[in-house]
Amino acid sequence: MTYYLIRHGKTDASDFDRAKYGAQGAPLNDIGILQAERLRNDLAKHGIIPADTEVASSELLRAVQTAQQAGFVHINTNALLNEINTGDIQTTIKLLLEGKVPNLALERAEAILNNPPKAKVWVTHGLVIAAVRYVLGMTEGALEPENCGIVKINI
Repeated sequence: MTYYLIRHGKTDASDFDRAKYGAQGAPLNDIGILQAERLRNDLAKHGIIPADTEVASSELLRAVQTAQQAGFVHINTNALLNEINTGDIQTTIKLLLEGKVPNLALERAEAILNNPPKAKVWVTHGLVIAAVRYVLGMTEGALEPENCGIVKINI
């Protein structure tokens, strides 16, 4: 089956600010809202009309807001899509730059792939998408998409 994984829109929480890393309440900032609104056009290129499509989302605010701003109305949250806090953002960033993924993230990806959300569109987080791509052998280029980037997978 084909799935479309979307990284949430931009927030003010910096990848390099450990106090904010994975912050559950981090809302989209103005740029993130615009990114999410632009998703409608990008999704249409894949034949996806948000108002008519069910979406699975991380429980975290920034992911749910991304789905809402993109026009999804049938949003089901799924804890497996939540951010993965490895406890050490600097090491995680270093691994990703090397084309690798922390073991904790690989375990989550395996759990997701063994029991994928039923919706064909998922709004989640960069490390979750990176880990899923890695497990599926999709290691060309950057593992983590840009904010509101769409990654198509087949499982």
